[in-house]
Amino acid sequence: MTLKKSLTVASALLLFCTLSAPSYGALTCTESIQLAPSISSVDTRKALVKLDCEFDTTPGTATHTISQVTMDKVFGSYLLLVGTDPGANPDTPPDAASVAIADSRGKSFLTAAGNGLNLVHATAFQEEYPTGPNGDHYQITWGHRLTVTITDQATNNADLDIYLEFVW
Repeated sequence: MTLKKSLTVASALLLFCTLSAPSYGALTCTESIQLAPSISSVDTRKALVKLDCEFDTTPGTATHTISQVTMDKVFGSYLLLVGTDPGANPDTPPDAASVAIADSRGKSFLTAAGNGLNLVHATAFQEEYPTGPNGDHYQITWGHRLTVTITDQATNNADLDIYLEFVW
């Protein structure tokens, strides 16, 4: 094969890969956590992690990995509930999108094609109870941070709040 043909083939492959690759935008989230002490005779503690997120100008798929500081505070708990809220007065409401949550071992708490499908709504709060493949809940283990992935988000600069409720 001549050099000219090789360059043409390489250019065509590069163009194909560029056109078929998914779009990945940036997701900037500010984390906050509220810890609630046990309020009954049953030793149930709760923690609510809020991710106040904004997408950049590239719609598509974006991720946020929860900080180790926050993960240390929910160590040993179980992820009970995931909620999404466009907020009362978002600058730019999000488009309908799906949510996936997995830890650094690859354990899936929510999948974008399963229980996280269309969890993001443009105007309404929505929630889902994450479970494992057998309907069980995974315990948050030491050193395994959670990554939240939003897929199919089509609005530039959209605002979104994500709530993660943990129980012990």
